[in-house]
Amino acid sequence: MTPELAGSISTLLEQQWSPEQISGGLKEEGKTAVCPETIYQQVLKDKRAGGKLYLNLRRHAKKYRQRYGRRTGSVKGIPNRVDIDGCPEVANQRERLGDWEADTMIGKGHQGALVTLDGRKSKLRLAFPVENKTAEAVTGSIITLLSGFKEWVHTLTFDNGKEFAKHGKRF
Repeated sequence: MTPELAGSISTLLEQQWSPEQISGGLKEEGKTAVCPETIYQQVLKDKRAGGKLYLNLRRHAKKYRQRYGRRTGSVKGIPNRVDIDGCPEVANQRERLGDWEADTMIGKGHQGALVTLDGRKSKLRLAFPVENKTAEAVTGSIITLLSGFKEWVHTLTFDNGKEFAKHGKRF
């Protein structure tokens, strides 16, 4: 971004234009097209440097989700979590039956969900419906799905979703 363009954007922000309006206005004037996200990035860079451009954004004083620099916290609520790097090498090689990957699929309009288990070697997919995505419901579904395969369960791999927070429960 040229210093001249950055100056124009700063001036328009100071006149209370939104990044979307600035982007559209520059495009209509035939100047260099800049997407609103680029403008937000410039404002964030200015704020980190001690600037005050962010004060001209319409939502600067309202409470909103911070967009950058924070984790969602989903990992925090999972007790005894084991990182994917801690997975046994034999499971990563996908050469043995009994290594499973678990996931959830959310229904239309967030109504209901499916718990799925995929065999890493066999490619067998097991699925079970759940009313909601709570850790208790998902864990119960996984136990139900695997109850007929107890001798074929060596490892279970989950993502960091809170629905897998009860992963340590035995069946």
